[in-house]
Amino acid sequence: MLNLEFAICDTDSLFCDRLSKDILKYSINNIKFNITTHSYCSSSELINDIFKKNFALYFINLKVGETSGILLAKTIRSMTLTNSSIIFTGEENTNLYNLTDILSVHPYSFLSKDSNYEQLYKLLNDYCNDYYNPHHAYTLIRNNDSIKQIDLANLIYISKTGINSQHISFHTTDGITTIYGSLFHWNERLIPLGFFPSYRGFLVNPAFVDHIVDHLLFLTNGEVLPLNKACEKKLKDTLINNIITI
Repeated sequence: MLNLEFAICDTDSLFCDRLSKDILKYSINNIKFNITTHSYCSSSELINDIFKKNFALYFINLKVGETSGILLAKTIRSMTLTNSSIIFTGEENTNLYNLTDILSVHPYSFLSKDSNYEQLYKLLNDYCNDYYNPHHAYTLIRNNDSIKQIDLANLIYISKTGINSQHISFHTTDGITTIYGSLFHWNERLIPLGFFPSYRGFLVNPAFVDHIVDHLLFLTNGEVLPLNKACEKKLKDTLINNIITI
């Protein structure tokens, strides 16, 4: 059995208590996980505890007192090196919030405060299944006389390179690898897996998109790529659909 720690940050103590009890109820009936929850009524309390705990999942209200829950989420992302997940909580009408800001921290889901236990159960089931059975897809590329394995989860984007565009570069979290080949081939392989042709000569992993401004794609690693105007709306829809709304 795996032990998981969840953090709940909300000024509404009644909601924190109800959510904690419902998570405990789910944990008791789950043979794979033993889940412990910790509740915090302010952003500062949670931040002070981050390095003392090993949180796998954060439930963060989009507005924690006078502090933005999105700002708190960005702080958590900058402080933690683990692959923790974030679920935002709040009013059911997400139009009250800046969707671009929400997407920038890549939340796992959004949970309405009016959700019942059955809806929470489904959300926790989805999360625990993803946690227990992580999907890592790999691809092999030939670099000169060697074969290199690339974890697609770490692949930020692929770009054409060279005068005649006969080479392509794989930009990953570990660096850049350039090989001889055609981007068209990789479009066929990776678009079905969720990668997106943002502009001619680029194939991007949406997981690394931070925000979009004036037909420019700002990535989480600080790079900025061109974005085809015709593709902009489609990409925004793709990013929005990656959030499960409960």
